[in-house]
Amino acid sequence: MSSVSLVQLARDLALLLNDPVLSDILFLVGPNQDKVYGLSPLLRVRCRAFNALIGKCNVGRGESIMTIPIANIDPCIFKECLRWCYTGTCVFVSLEQCNVIFQAAQLLLLDGLCELCLQWQQQRKMEESRRMVKPVVTTPVDDSMCFITPRRQSFSNTSQPPQPATASNSSPSGSPPGGQKPTQPAPSASIPPVTPKPVPATVITTSRPIPTKSAGSA
Repeated sequence: MSSVSLVQLARDLALLLNDPVLSDILFLVGPNQDKVYGLSPLLRVRCRAFNALIGKCNVGRGESIMTIPIANIDPCIFKECLRWCYTGTCVFVSLEQCNVIFQAAQLLLLDGLCELCLQWQQQRKMEESRRMVKPVVTTPVDDSMCFITPRRQSFSNTSQPPQPATASNSSPSGSPPGGQKPTQPAPSASIPPVTPKPVPATVITTSRPIPTKSAGSA
């Protein structure tokens, strides 16, 4: 049988719930003895407690309906117990109401209804715990607020990193500690400029006259 057929069957059987025309049992429920009607064949099959109660009741002559008092259960809770006997379902409103239905199901020996109550209570508690958890709010990342961390400069083995300048340990008076004389910086060696010396002119003299050629000689 498909799930659709089961749902429709449950709806049809719910129409028989508390029907004064088709019912043959009258329950006087609660301290005010509210009237709740039921079908004896269906209730005797679905509930062991109802089977025992109906079996003990004797219908008098001229009576078409038997009366059974139920004094220790609330009328609304009792109707939900009958709903489960008719349709296999139950309407839960709150955890407190479900707990009361669970207690009534224990009195009427409705094991299936007790299991249904426990499942619904567990599911409801899980839903409430999820609602109590605060959602995590995430802030969108703005690209303009992103900072790039500069890479650390690496030094090779041959070069040395720059050393920070340290303050001198000189005393307030200006003299170095321990009576030592201050060291003077070595004078820097300067090379004097080289100026070229003038070379004297050499005069060549000879005793022999230098012959000169005349214009007319060949």
